[in-house]
Amino acid sequence: DIIIVKPGYTETLTASGGITADVAGVAIIGLGTGTLRPTISLSTTTLASIVVSAANVTIMNMIARANFADIVNAIAVTATDCTLMNCEFDEAGADLNFVDIIKATGADNSADNLSVSGCVSTAIDAAINSFITITGDLDRLICNDNHVVHDHANALAMILCATGKDLPNCEVMRNRYHSLKASGDILIDND
Repeated sequence: DIIIVKPGYTETLTASGGITADVAGVAIIGLGTGTLRPTISLSTTTLASIVVSAANVTIMNMIARANFADIVNAIAVTATDCTLMNCEFDEAGADLNFVDIIKATGADNSADNLSVSGCVSTAIDAAINSFITITGDLDRLICNDNHVVHDHANALAMILCATGKDLPNCEVMRNRYHSLKASGDILIDND
């Protein structure tokens, strides 16, 4: 199935899994350019999120906007073969932020083949951690052509992998990452 989201569409999520992609093979495609792209505002709770829990889901050309302080993550991926393409992640204002942008969670290899490309993330809040956070082994991560500006000294590496977890067959190319981080791993931290 393909879900087409019209230009200018807005929706506010107020709970974990406010949007849950739990049907395998679904593509959610936003139409429009710039600020006319469909915008999903995450609000009201730190647990507001988009969840991808089925395999082979694609989310493309959407804006996810933090509209509450310290939202745990914009997108939680717990299934294989998820593709995030040309999406934007931003903050609605001061102290309205995501802690992590994309979080691959669950058992080892549950989010294999995660592909993140052409995305933009801008954040200035002190609570920002990473663009991609991975909690288990993940085979074949693709992270290409993203533009990430996390302008705070507390920002962690662009890709943060949990202690003792592996990223075999990882492809990371042509990303632009800007942070005020002064020491430690900048691009990938996996122990």
